[in-house]
Amino acid sequence: MDTSTNSRPTAVSVKIKKGRLAVQLLDGRLVETPLEWYPRLCDASEAQKKDWSFIAGGTGIHWPQLDEQLSVAGMLAGQPAVGYKPADVLEITPKLIKELREKLHLAQADLGKALGYSAVMIRKIESGERPINLRFKNACRNLLEKGAMHSSLAH
Repeated sequence: MDTSTNSRPTAVSVKIKKGRLAVQLLDGRLVETPLEWYPRLCDASEAQKKDWSFIAGGTGIHWPQLDEQLSVAGMLAGQPAVGYKPADVLEITPKLIKELREKLHLAQADLGKALGYSAVMIRKIESGERPINLRFKNACRNLLEKGAMHSSLAH
């Protein structure tokens, strides 16, 4: 193959199985990514997943029923779809802040310390001014430590 005429990675086949998207490239490489990186594909029916076509000369893949397009270059770069959130990321919303404060009986400053943020940041999140994402494992660990400290203080 003369790579000087086409330096962009080109797909020749697409398979979805066992929670993976596998794309065979013209140069022999196989690119596999987690299906969860593409929420539209992950939530699609089997028929919708099978209804795809190559676009841009095989440098992209299109699922018309899902309005989903992926580039082979993006897959190679390890880029999930826009809107993908890892399962261990928790979006800290005003509602969640309020629930945490009520359940744990914490002031804004104490909750901020437990999450690793200042009281000012917690106030901004609670007011809706600044939404954030926090790794769920870290949030749980911090809150459990704080909850344990809080309950030990109450006894």
